[in-house]
Amino acid sequence: MASLLKRAMWIGFRAFMGRINSSILPPILLDGIAVCPEESLKVLGVMFDCTLSWRAHCTWTARKTFALLSRLRRCQCYLTYDVRLLLIKGLIFPYLDYCASLFLGLSNELSLKLGRCKNAAIRFVTRRKIFEHITPDYVDLEILQLKTRCDFIALYLLTNVLSTNIPDYLGASLNFVSTDRPGGSRRFPLDLHIGHFPPNICAILSESGLATSEIVCQP
Repeated sequence: MASLLKRAMWIGFRAFMGRINSSILPPILLDGIAVCPEESLKVLGVMFDCTLSWRAHCTWTARKTFALLSRLRRCQCYLTYDVRLLLIKGLIFPYLDYCASLFLGLSNELSLKLGRCKNAAIRFVTRRKIFEHITPDYVDLEILQLKTRCDFIALYLLTNVLSTNIPDYLGASLNFVSTDRPGGSRRFPLDLHIGHFPPNICAILSESGLATSEIVCQP
């Protein structure tokens, strides 16, 4: 069992990984046991690849999501609208929300892959055809699209860190911009301006329990 816990992986840019893979390197020894570097590792439910592109994690998430949707579709005709909505919120969305802040800056290709997973889940609820526009369903269900949802989760985590300084290793590295600088427009010391979020996202932020002194949304 101990040997199964000893795993290693090189992390670096593509060019660096190319040099690593083409070089003859001495073995990695841990307690006298040789550890062979792997292309990807699963840590706390997140798949890390050697370039931190999150490609392995997105592929794994998409595979799990579509496999679960395939099983749900087998009994779709026996499920009411409310039950289908409850199922995707309880079984599908947790895969897409887990460590969603890692998806900031995700490539367009991988964002599209995960976005299709959420679209498929919404179509399972509304039974909208694949060639029909899906945005009205997001609006009717009051569900955020994938990219906006990831931005919201990352913003929520950032707000908690700035407000509580927890965890310490992040709180010590983040500070509010001074309100005393010339031309400053902050009304309170804890104002965090979010100019790129639309009003409906601001309403969701307010309903999430964030104080108005912590979040100020601009149209």
